[in-house]
Amino acid sequence: MFRLISVSAPSSSYVLLGGPKGKEVVGPLSSLGPQGSSYILAFPGLGYIKLEDVGPNTSGPGDWAVKVSGSTNGDWTYGGEGLAAVSVDASGNYSITGGAKGISGKITYW
Repeated sequence: MFRLISVSAPSSSYVLLGGPKGKEVVGPLSSLGPQGSSYILAFPGLGYIKLEDVGPNTSGPGDWAVKVSGSTNGDWTYGGEGLAAVSVDASGNYSITGGAKGISGKITYW
């Protein structure tokens, strides 16, 4: 399970929706997961990032992995309770830090 501890974007607004299959909600307030859950982090007027909890990490640092759409350097990984900080710039480039391995990529445009 992981949490978004901060989200930074040019417009300062975003919407998070998703959850375990069949139990999706808008704006989940607790930890995100478990394995198999997927989320959309949407930035109005810009695009979105899809986060998929893939469970145990089989390569690289960290115990757990989250597949992130548009990533240019693999899954975001973490150990224990993952605390993710997401930053998106006006060009649609993102970075996710915190955890065992930070990643970067490009958001999916609408």
